[in-house]
Amino acid sequence: MKKGIIVTIAVSLLLAGSVAGAAGSSLIGKKVAKEVQIEVDGKKTKNQAVIIDGVTYAPVREVGEITGFTVTYKGGVVRMNSTNDTQEAAKVSEPTTESVGKIDNLLAGKQKEIQINEEDIKKREAAIEKSIKSYETFEIYKGLKYEDSDAYKGDLKYIEDLKGKNETLTKEIAELERQKAELSANK
Repeated sequence: MKKGIIVTIAVSLLLAGSVAGAAGSSLIGKKVAKEVQIEVDGKKTKNQAVIIDGVTYAPVREVGEITGFTVTYKGGVVRMNSTNDTQEAAKVSEPTTESVGKIDNLLAGKQKEIQINEEDIKKREAAIEKSIKSYETFEIYKGLKYEDSDAYKGDLKYIEDLKGKNETLTKEIAELERQKAELSANK
């Protein structure tokens, strides 16, 4: 649940940034319809978000940092990057509830990403099976095999890429869990 909230907020912020960038200077002078409080995992932000023309604009740095992103501003561009999770967790110098919370957020994000990748793999495998049966069934494909097509090769590469990402994510999760256990033991 927390991961879903974090992913939703992160995507919303990225989209809000795109909308703001597309809107350009057209937001200047616009009326703020409402200010709203933002909460992430029950923790309120210091600054409120504003609603302008039905779009919520959040304090990007504050929300980004709470959700585990590194936020930078350079050359008129706000950049949000997910931190290198093992390096971020390694930077934690003293065991605090906040640092354990950050690790929990990172863990939840990686676990959700694995889940999404697994669902994509299953969908792609089902699509491959359907295509193979279509090639065997329909007269239009007589003499052809789906397994010989570029689409099939592309599907296999996509699946292998996702499996590789999941292996990397699993290793990162193990490292984060080790760091979390170490932090908890030092309390």
